[in-house]
Amino acid sequence: MHERSQLLPCSQKPEHSQDHLKTIQTESQTTRTERLHLSFNTEISHKQPTPGRNKLLTKLKKQVQSWMKTEAKIAQKIGLTPNRISIIGVALGAGSGLAYWQAGASAGNPSLYQSYLASAVILLLASGFCDALDGALARLSNKTSAAGGFLDSLLDRYVDASVYCGLILGGLCSPVWGLLAMIGSLLTSYARARSEAADVPMETVGVVERAERLLILAFASLVSLVWLEALNWGVVFLAFATNLTVLQRVIGLPR
Repeated sequence: MHERSQLLPCSQKPEHSQDHLKTIQTESQTTRTERLHLSFNTEISHKQPTPGRNKLLTKLKKQVQSWMKTEAKIAQKIGLTPNRISIIGVALGAGSGLAYWQAGASAGNPSLYQSYLASAVILLLASGFCDALDGALARLSNKTSAAGGFLDSLLDRYVDASVYCGLILGGLCSPVWGLLAMIGSLLTSYARARSEAADVPMETVGVVERAERLLILAFASLVSLVWLEALNWGVVFLAFATNLTVLQRVIGLPR
């Protein structure tokens, strides 16, 4: 009786072995599908977003970074650190906003108006120079860090807000257009920060970044020395351009 039970034909063997085999095959297929899905998502997340990408601007920024190496070496020799330069930059930016405010308040005195406006432009460009220099120095001294990048980005937002507040309080632009330009500027930087946190680069995506915004404001300020409405129209342009950049970066995100 014992021997007969050992010699049972295959058709009479328990079916749990076949069920186990089916389970293994199903799990293997599921794992393979998950791997393909993960690989596909990873590939998508690392693609460069193409809408609105400015290749000429990318080359120009790389050229500027190479030029800044000399200035970064000088800053390193005199003992400056990236964080110190960032703090100097925000102080200059706040001074620019204050100068814009005073320029608007002294619009009735042409010579005083021109002096304050010229000071605002110089301080604005100097702040932008510090913004470029702190990054170049961080790369040169191998002091790039998440904390440093966060501080630099945070201080840049304070500079942007200070400048627009100065323009609005000084009456050099419409409050509505000034607020729209400020919101667009802040959201442009926020969109880039959030996308890069998800490993989706957004540098040079859009019509204007921070460097272009500073140059446009500086140019409009110089023109307003002979045409008072130039600054207002420059801010109107930035209100459209910055919010368009936000839209381009939203469209550029992979789905």
